[in-house]
Amino acid sequence: MATPQRCERIVILGAGFGGLTTAVQLAKRLGKREGCEIVVVDKCTHHLYRPWLYEVATGNAPEERLKSGVATPYEDLRTHLSGLGVKVEYQEVIGVDWETKSVKLCDDRGLPFDHLVVALGASPDFYGIEGLEQHAVPMYSLQNALVVQRKLVHLVEQKRRNEIPFIRILIGGAGPTGVEFACEAAQFMKTQVRKKMLGASEYSIELVEASPRPLQALHPQLSAWAKTRLEKLGVKLLLDACIKGAHKDHVVLAPRPLKPGETMDMLVCDFKNENQKEVTTDLLVWCGGFRANPIMKNLGVTLNERGKIEVDDTMQVRNMPGAWAVGDCIALFDPSAKRPVPQLAQGAIHQAELAAENIVRAMRKDPLARYGFPAMHALVPMGGAWGVGEVFGIRFKGVWVWPVRLAADIRYFLRTLPLRSAWKLIRAPLTVFRRNNL
Repeated sequence: MATPQRCERIVILGAGFGGLTTAVQLAKRLGKREGCEIVVVDKCTHHLYRPWLYEVATGNAPEERLKSGVATPYEDLRTHLSGLGVKVEYQEVIGVDWETKSVKLCDDRGLPFDHLVVALGASPDFYGIEGLEQHAVPMYSLQNALVVQRKLVHLVEQKRRNEIPFIRILIGGAGPTGVEFACEAAQFMKTQVRKKMLGASEYSIELVEASPRPLQALHPQLSAWAKTRLEKLGVKLLLDACIKGAHKDHVVLAPRPLKPGETMDMLVCDFKNENQKEVTTDLLVWCGGFRANPIMKNLGVTLNERGKIEVDDTMQVRNMPGAWAVGDCIALFDPSAKRPVPQLAQGAIHQAELAAENIVRAMRKDPLARYGFPAMHALVPMGGAWGVGEVFGIRFKGVWVWPVRLAADIRYFLRTLPLRSAWKLIRAPLTVFRRNNL
């Protein structure tokens, strides 16, 4: 690859999947060139591997071991990235000044840039549902997962001491996150039963989904397999239903709103003839989707109606040369699938690789490459090293899903993280998290 004509400063906002991959790929393409600077800005203290949060939430190990299984300290990353010529700023972004081309940081500094990459991710979307944000725990951060884990342990202990009559867990959203957590929660409770901490009829796990099947975004065959697996584990599915309101000790459920041309008889909701019903809850976990990071509105970039950054298929922000965006914060339409690109870690990584390539191309004033809209593989673990998956159009289920998923995880760790951090994360599913399934 030809050397760019001049070196420039590239600032990357966010060090999640998209931001960190962009930084590493840029460093590999540019090398340590004098005058060429790559700066990553993130307010967090660790790089979180979010696909394993459900394991932390149901973990059967000390908290420190659970944390080390999903989070790499940014101090480790700073050392690793500095070896690649990448600087790290631990700061919160409050805006962008496009006239001076500088990022405004919370310490009142301005960080100048020639190219800006926005990879600030998303945040849980509570869809304005009454009380949901106050009373549900979203499955999004390490702290959220640890709150759920502590609550599960506490509930079991309360029941063992007969301080509560029953344990009722309600999960909102039967996408991959909700399904994975429901299965692991079922495994966790079954383990408590085996330990004689709990009776088999002293708890329930219910999964609420506002569509007629779990894993609605995946192939119907995967949904059918998932439904059978969930029922086998004792998880009750409340389909074509939605959470209408959340309170301290109960949730209000209702049949989902009808679509044009639908009638109530077409719903599979088992209480469709009722306007709504109340169910008591001891733990409400929200896995119902994400919205754009609220900071987007302060960046001065083109946003769609949901607050996401509009990018073209080169990962460049529309009508803003030198501005790029990747990951959960973007709106990118797939013309062949006729729908937005799904918010998946693998998608963020693909987008980051293209963004890094195109930044170098832009520096050389070469034509930009275009996103190929690669097929997204689906690998959904469902407890006990069992799962459902689709890779290159081949659908399969059973224990084969776990090693395929682990191989994909290991590939990301080794390509992006320092070897020491990568090994910690590779070891976690083989030691710490495997205990969840014993």
